[in-house]
Amino acid sequence: NQMVVWLKAALGIQTATSINVPDEPQWGIGGHETDEGDQSDVSGFEYKVTQRGYEIVGLTLEGAGRQSLTLPTTYQGKPVEAVQASVFQNNVTIESVSIQTNLTSLPDGMFQGCSSLKWVVIQQTSPTACQVGQGLLIGCDATVIVPRESVSQYCTDYFWSLYAHRIKGEQMSIQSH
Repeated sequence: NQMVVWLKAALGIQTATSINVPDEPQWGIGGHETDEGDQSDVSGFEYKVTQRGYEIVGLTLEGAGRQSLTLPTTYQGKPVEAVQASVFQNNVTIESVSIQTNLTSLPDGMFQGCSSLKWVVIQQTSPTACQVGQGLLIGCDATVIVPRESVSQYCTDYFWSLYAHRIKGEQMSIQSH
């Protein structure tokens, strides 16, 4: 709002301005209310109750020992809405993580120090549906696998373009790599 006021003053425009500001998005909420998706690794994670469902907050002993994990879409019949950055940090066992379409943001540092991580599989076809920060892959050399038809969209997306040199396309299946 203030920028508009300054621009109008600099241009000598004195008319009134009304700007409708949209509601802030609720990051991490995918809105999936059913058991759609791959639930095979649901027992590999620890959960915290949120207002609408669950947030993944850690790995169980079983999950910590796995080389490949798929983040579930639901837990106990409610949606998995978010994942904390610390869930995978410094995990040297994990080689592949598959992220389904229920998550709308991936926190900075999520894969920090995951030195064995080879693939991060993003099943979301639209890069704008899953926000990502600059520090997602700090300390790892993982390739980001996206649906083949979405490679150019991911590579040119404002947030995902930072990882363009790591983005590869592949025919998507629900199974983890």
